[in-house]
Amino acid sequence: MEKTMTPQEMSFLEAVVQGFRKYFDFKGRARRTEYWCWTLFTITVNIIATIIDGEEGGVWSALAGLILFIPGLSVTVRRLHDIGRSGWWLGGYYLICIIATTGLIVWAVSNGVSNYPDIPDSSGFTLQLVLAVLLYILAIAVFGFTMLVWYCTPGTIGPNKYGEDPKYTLIPAKEESPISTEEVPINTTEETSINAEEESPTSTEEAPLPKAPRRNL
Repeated sequence: MEKTMTPQEMSFLEAVVQGFRKYFDFKGRARRTEYWCWTLFTITVNIIATIIDGEEGGVWSALAGLILFIPGLSVTVRRLHDIGRSGWWLGGYYLICIIATTGLIVWAVSNGVSNYPDIPDSSGFTLQLVLAVLLYILAIAVFGFTMLVWYCTPGTIGPNKYGEDPKYTLIPAKEESPISTEEVPINTTEETSINAEEESPTSTEEAPLPKAPRRNL
């Protein structure tokens, strides 16, 4: 039996509920709608938390970030699974960020950034610092742009090695009744009798009566 691929709709609320329901679920797949709705939800919550905090610290912002970090991580891994890529790419991105940041800090400290005003050749040091910062930004930007493109890429249609397709569902196609090509047999006897009746119609006029003979007086 043939099956058709039917796309399933997902609302913003369903995507947010799905994110919390799969809080620690790093398996399976997540479609683009689920990922970007969750991202929008996270940004909105962080903005509201920042407004509430004001200038009193950042308790609500820190709490929101702590609560939403794990489900955001899991939905990102599932989004990578949806395009057939391993979730370890996300780990590689964070690793690149950590290495680049650590390398920049170590380089700055080892070159005496804390004593920057007292450095004899401060112009040369400034150039080195600018180059190091640019290299740091370039490394993160290239990898980050690659990840962004993957987040926007449509998922593979149908199941892949990470699970079933979250967007399309296989539905059995309706069976159509076959059209019969057999000719219906015609009764030739009935057809002949019908033609004969059409050719010789019955007369409804009465036959003329014979005239009576005249008598001679």
